Amino acid sequence: MRAASGQTVIETSCCRVEGTKVSVYPSRQKAVASSNVTFKCVVATDPEETSSVQVYWRRGGRWLVMTDQCTHRCLVTSFDGRFSSLLMTEVSVADSGEYICQAISRVDVAATAASLIVLGLSLFSSTDLLLHLFSN
Repeated sequence: MRAASGQTVIETSCCRVEGTKVSVYPSRQKAVASSNVTFKCVVATDPEETSSVQVYWRRGGRWLVMTDQCTHRCLVTSFDGRFSSLLMTEVSVADSGEYICQAISRVDVAATAASLIVLGLSLFSSTDLLLHLFSN
């Protein structure tokens, strides 16, 4: 069922719970090879469900594993109950693609996607690269 606000509402035998929603920003990113990239995911759910929410990131059907520390090329994810971030260090052209933030609560599951385009340095002059990064 949908509430007047457009948010999903789930009726249970005990109560009415608003469904979980997620959004990622930026939803589209361009980056230069060897740079760092961060996606942020905002999770909105019923206040009583906040403690039960778990957030995962995936790409190409594969779950991305959280790493707390790294010395070279890693993925770092975090979740504080409302915001989750995915930090990728030293990205390469192979990291281009769709990244999905998925929030799972006791009540429901919600997900949204963001895309990353990584540009190789050898393809462009400095001026061309800057123009390409800041267009669109």
